[in-house]
Amino acid sequence: MEIAKLKGQGNKFSAKLVKARQKEEKLLQLAKDIKILLYWLRVDILSLAGPEWSERLELMNFIIEELQVREDQAHKGIKALRTALSNQKSDLLAFAEVLDQKIADIAQKFKISLSQVREVCLLTKKSLSTSVYWQKWNHLYQQLSEKFLPVKEAVESAMKSTQAS
Repeated sequence: MEIAKLKGQGNKFSAKLVKARQKEEKLLQLAKDIKILLYWLRVDILSLAGPEWSERLELMNFIIEELQVREDQAHKGIKALRTALSNQKSDLLAFAEVLDQKIADIAQKFKISLSQVREVCLLTKKSLSTSVYWQKWNHLYQQLSEKFLPVKEAVESAMKSTQAS
């Protein structure tokens, strides 16, 4: 840049540098957005322990819409990803319908609410080494008392026998 200034071409390269930095800033923001959307997809939608099917579908549609907003911004792969998710969302979420039925069966078998079974399911997402896990464990144990451990085993078995995408 210093040499360009000495040759009287500093403004020419300055403008290019400004444009390049602006483009870089946009691309970095796009990358952050995509990273967050893919994290949500992996952790909140496609994870076995997650919300019920209808909520997953709503979240999937949100991610597809957000990808569509960003697909014309410099990277062709975004459109390919959005199209694939849109075309395959029923197949990708099929496991959630199966798991929802198993959760309903567990709730009926143990005569507890669907939300309590779902909470036990979500407990499996948490690390055993955290206080959050044990606080939730204790809360659920207090709610379900002698039913807690059999419900937890039934949930774990249902999850193991359900094929996630």
